[in-house]
Amino acid sequence: MKTMTEAEAIEYIRTNAGSLNYENSECFAVRGDNFIPAKKFRNSWNRPDGIKTTRMNGVCACFVAKNDMFGEYENIDTLPDTKCYGKNRFLLKGELIESGNDEWDGEVVLGKHSIIAIIK
Repeated sequence: MKTMTEAEAIEYIRTNAGSLNYENSECFAVRGDNFIPAKKFRNSWNRPDGIKTTRMNGVCACFVAKNDMFGEYENIDTLPDTKCYGKNRFLLKGELIESGNDEWDGEVVLGKHSIIAIIK
């Protein structure tokens, strides 16, 4: 798995956000997790009141950027802090299918996704 610093991840986002598929709602997101997967994450669990109930339709992560006509992704200077979700931080590219439960963290649920890098 590719490794990036936060600065390299930010530069990657700035360089590549313009090529995200707007029609498929592709976006970049950051996920924190203690697990390091081989290729992709399994769908997240719905946890109302902290109790696992059912699998969600995708993977939870913190929104970073999407392809927008105003180029707002060019102004990104930090990535979301995901320490509360796990010790490892991953840069993901995926299809945004819904907003998550943690609005203050900009949580989104990604359907199809790929891991771009682990951020060190």
